[in-house]
Amino acid sequence: MLLLPVRPLLCGALCLLAVSSLAEVPVASLVEPSSLLEVSISPAGEFVGVRAMQGHEAVLLFLDSQSLQPVGSMGLADEHDMGSFKWVSNRRAVGQIRREKGTRTSYVSGDIILFLIPLRSRPRAFNTGELFATDVDGSDVRRWSFDWRGDGEYAPVIEDGLPGDASHMLVSTRSYNVAGDLPRHLYEMDVHHGGWKSLGASSRYGAAKYYVDKQGRPRLITSIDEDGRIHVQAMAGAGNEWIEVPLSYIGPRFRPLAIAADGDHAWVLNDAEEDKLGVYRFSLKNFRSELVYVDDKIDVSDAFVCIDRTAVCAVRLDDGYPRYIIFADAGKDAVDFDALVHRMTAAVTVTNWSEDGRYWTVRRDSDRDPGSFYLFDREQGSLHQIADSSRIAVKHLARTEPVSFVSDDGMSLSGYLTRATDPESKGLVVLVHDGPDVRDYWSFNPTVQALATHGFSVLQVNFRGSHGYGKRFMRASEHEWGRRLVGDIIAGTRWAIEQGIAEPGRISIMGTGFGAYAALQSAVVAPRLYACVLARGGLYNLQDVYSRQFDFRGTYFGARYIADQLGIDANELDSYSPVKHLDDLAARVLLVHGRLDERVPRIEATRLARALKKHDKPYHLMMLNDEDSEFSAGSETRYLESAIDFFRSCSPGPVQVIEAGSPMMPVEP
Repeated sequence: MLLLPVRPLLCGALCLLAVSSLAEVPVASLVEPSSLLEVSISPAGEFVGVRAMQGHEAVLLFLDSQSLQPVGSMGLADEHDMGSFKWVSNRRAVGQIRREKGTRTSYVSGDIILFLIPLRSRPRAFNTGELFATDVDGSDVRRWSFDWRGDGEYAPVIEDGLPGDASHMLVSTRSYNVAGDLPRHLYEMDVHHGGWKSLGASSRYGAAKYYVDKQGRPRLITSIDEDGRIHVQAMAGAGNEWIEVPLSYIGPRFRPLAIAADGDHAWVLNDAEEDKLGVYRFSLKNFRSELVYVDDKIDVSDAFVCIDRTAVCAVRLDDGYPRYIIFADAGKDAVDFDALVHRMTAAVTVTNWSEDGRYWTVRRDSDRDPGSFYLFDREQGSLHQIADSSRIAVKHLARTEPVSFVSDDGMSLSGYLTRATDPESKGLVVLVHDGPDVRDYWSFNPTVQALATHGFSVLQVNFRGSHGYGKRFMRASEHEWGRRLVGDIIAGTRWAIEQGIAEPGRISIMGTGFGAYAALQSAVVAPRLYACVLARGGLYNLQDVYSRQFDFRGTYFGARYIADQLGIDANELDSYSPVKHLDDLAARVLLVHGRLDERVPRIEATRLARALKKHDKPYHLMMLNDEDSEFSAGSETRYLESAIDFFRSCSPGPVQVIEAGSPMMPVEP
């Protein structure tokens, strides 16, 4: 069996990382602030499973839940490492095997979808189609590879365990082809011998997900067609017939949360009837929805499902700081969760619980906590940190606070401000998120902390098109990328000046992916506002989005997304393309791109560099030889250090190319 001995990482609690005592926080400690990736309690509450980084690989550790001392471990000896895992019994866990072990700054638990949203950062590590199983003491280890069609397009994904069955679990097949549009099928898998049994359930389209009831029976299937529409198949009661739910009942962000105890209803997030995403009881027979909760200002962003998995106990809202709406009639689970939220004073996620509900594993996140894990004993009322997972002393980090302002056309906007740890600083960096249909949250952000602990306040704007503020707000970015959308960013910057947060002439702007485009476009539209622009992995000529060089047009419903957002009018695309209007640019520019980037090819950066040179505009070009759109930890550190130096020295200067060693190679356009 291909295993590595896992070095002891525990001394009472996990002694994974040292805490920095330096006043100026090293950038490297911010890029990889935590070694803990995933924590989960076993069904009987006897063991805690921990997926953690050890050097450059992810390993599995098993702890005794009472002492938090190790009882076993598992690691891989080849060029793969441990992905997300699930308990199938009190002593046995099954999980995914990932490729590209431990070299990236982003590790994502669970299924990784590579094809859903174009212009969004994609995680480098991905599931290989292999599964592993192990007992907590490291014995009876199995590893399976599967390829149903012989072409590598299908791979198994763990769906759920089967209550009362310690030998089987539910596994589906996911399409890993480029298009991502193949249907998905459900199987029952023997976790000791690897045998498979088809359950006769299949999705209509790709990007599918199965939802099961308390007994482990599938009741709902969601999938997405090539135009990005969500389709739902439902099975009610004790029947065995899958029924297609009419699209009129399904909002564009429909998501099941739990199957009710009667088997005829589901708790879902839906926005078919409201602008904001809310919680509903959804009939699996007639598909009508009964409203449980919807907010008038903000989408429901997450939900806490009660321990018996048949109801929702609480929902999370992110209008500024995270806050929770507790459904008191849901019983003791809701009451205990409410107490836990007040006790931890941060964003709280219950990652798993024992079958009797006594033990919960809990994740805490905040602006200065990159993610710490705890074991909550509801019977004793005790809360024990499973590990001190941070490299950084909290007192050295900067606080993030919600802010709000109004755009030039009267739209209410919000965002986040992180003030520099140097109270005398008047320098500001506007950090533009990718997307545009993602958003910034009150959470730990290594880029924000790197800037704030090195002398710069940071403003993040949830401009129109950002997720979380309703359908109308999301759609307000359509055909407005280069005008009203960047106008929101500019309005936020001017607000910061009016508030005395920053001084004119000391303001810069930066972003990655879509954020890179919006940062440069903002500096073109408001040339006197920004002294410097840092653009990483961006698209600067919007007509290029229709080029075959860009992989997201060929991905699952990518073409539809681009058509809705940008349209095909050449004059409009040119008017919103910063590369076409460099005469208006006054800011100094740092371009950063990964030579291996397939999402946005490096030629986009080199073409912009040529155009900047032609217009005699000051710029730097940093090309990273061995990187794509996601940088390794070492390159991410050097990139952020270069960004800090760039903003500190920002002033008009001669055209030049940054000299840097491998893997950062200067490229002369």
